[in-house]
Amino acid sequence: MTILVTGASGFVGAALVEDLVSAGETVIGLDRQSPPPELLSAVAAGPGRAAWHKVDVTDRRALAEAFAGAAVRAVIHTATITAGEVRDRTDPAGIVAVNVNGTLAVLETCRDHGVGRFVLASSNAAYGRTVFEPGPLREACPVDPVSMYEITKFAAERAALRLGELHGIDVRIARLSSVFGPWERATGVRDTLSPLLQVVRLAARGESARLPRPHYRDWIYVRDVAAGLRSLVALPAAAPRLFNLGPGVGQGFTTLAWGERLRTDWPDFDCRLAAPGEAANIDVYLPHDRAPLAIDRLLRWTDFRPRYGLDAAAADYLAWLRQYPSGLAETDTSLLGFRSTL
Repeated sequence: MTILVTGASGFVGAALVEDLVSAGETVIGLDRQSPPPELLSAVAAGPGRAAWHKVDVTDRRALAEAFAGAAVRAVIHTATITAGEVRDRTDPAGIVAVNVNGTLAVLETCRDHGVGRFVLASSNAAYGRTVFEPGPLREACPVDPVSMYEITKFAAERAALRLGELHGIDVRIARLSSVFGPWERATGVRDTLSPLLQVVRLAARGESARLPRPHYRDWIYVRDVAAGLRSLVALPAAAPRLFNLGPGVGQGFTTLAWGERLRTDWPDFDCRLAAPGEAANIDVYLPHDRAPLAIDRLLRWTDFRPRYGLDAAAADYLAWLRQYPSGLAETDTSLLGFRSTL
């Protein structure tokens, strides 16, 4: 079965392509940016295979060309702009173009090419301000999106479900909790780099990290995200349409705990709360912690089980960074040129 992944050069998309190829799948990766050279190297050994197309998901002609003759049976749509406040103010139309219109364009291309399953990688951001209510959050919780990212993620969900109903496409949605791990980098479409990556960069440079608060989230390692998205491709028709995808209630940890764990590899690393009157140098973006996502539904309907808690994730991530030290770069040099494996 050929699985097409949009946003395949991005954070979640890259991890997903690597996961699918490792599982023996044939993958077509679409992105408007270059795949990182390290990703090309990681997937080259198989056992599956990956091919790449430079495609903007808002370009319907390019989408049609990428789908043509490929016998795509499922699409996992991860292409998105993870917008921050500045982009909300300066380019709201651009956010809508990719997050909503791009989703519609991919779905309509699925219709035109007989693709039966469409998996949308959404976000806990779709809950909006509900994430600050007492948790855990379940799929039936009300939503109250405010930012452009929140609004467009929820709009993409509803639009995908509607078009799926109209065109006979089986649409499934995964709302991801806070993601971290390999392949996260500054691609120009991800405005809010995770506090965990910010802390790792400081540790690697021998600088201290100062946090505004301990900052608890139900962090999910990107390899678990990839496995969870893959599990939705084979869902039975009777399964629900919407799933939370996270580590499970009670399995989260604080950014402060992450910094303390990094001392195993950087014994002199200082990660602490900012003292009164001292400026924090880690941006946690929100003034309050979010409620965790309940994943009972996902566990009931799939064989997905989270594998990476704090210690396992740290060990794997740091091993990956030793193999690919460019993961610590402040800018993504892979964006300078595009080369295809086709």
